Amino acid sequence: MTEIYKPANLHVIRYLEAAKAIHDPLRLQIIEVLLPSPLTVKEIAEKLGLAASKLYYHINILEKHDFIRVVDKSIHGNIIENHYWVSAYNYTLDQEIYNFDVREHEGKDNLIAMAFSQLDAVREDFARSIEARSFNLEHGAEPHPRRVIQTREVCRISDDRIEAFQVKLQELLEDFKALDDPEDSNLQPWAFSIFLYPTFYYDQPDS
Repeated sequence: MTEIYKPANLHVIRYLEAAKAIHDPLRLQIIEVLLPSPLTVKEIAEKLGLAASKLYYHINILEKHDFIRVVDKSIHGNIIENHYWVSAYNYTLDQEIYNFDVREHEGKDNLIAMAFSQLDAVREDFARSIEARSFNLEHGAEPHPRRVIQTREVCRISDDRIEAFQVKLQELLEDFKALDDPEDSNLQPWAFSIFLYPTFYYDQPDS
């Protein structure tokens, strides 16, 4: 089945339930390791350094919302193993999903939960990458220094200038995505996370 199935280039997430499903740190990592080629749950677990038993619930959620699908099966003794692959190489959220009314309790919680899940995914992915790289070096992998950029800047910017910057940032992101070659599993994956948001502070009431 893997010879005739090919993931779509882009999948647009249009429903909040699906957005919540994918914005789980572990599920995001499952999708990332599945990008190059189909894997069984056991193989996914090995790449993530986890027990397979911890993944089945998350695999079922991702399959339910069509983020991954079964593309092949193999038989080992009396055990049938599913081979999962992504339904698309890239996912994007319909911007309508973000139209939460932050004055409403549910809207505020939804926005915070989605942002925090992405932050957690970055943190867990970075920590796992450091541990995995250390393990590989200890077992004879070639040292290959690669630059990592980490920064947080806070600037005061006018509305028109931040809108222009957002356009350039989106163009840069598209350039980054265009570099992707998902069919070459030998290439080094790179993660690019963006959080650009207005920061607010509580106004002090007049005394």
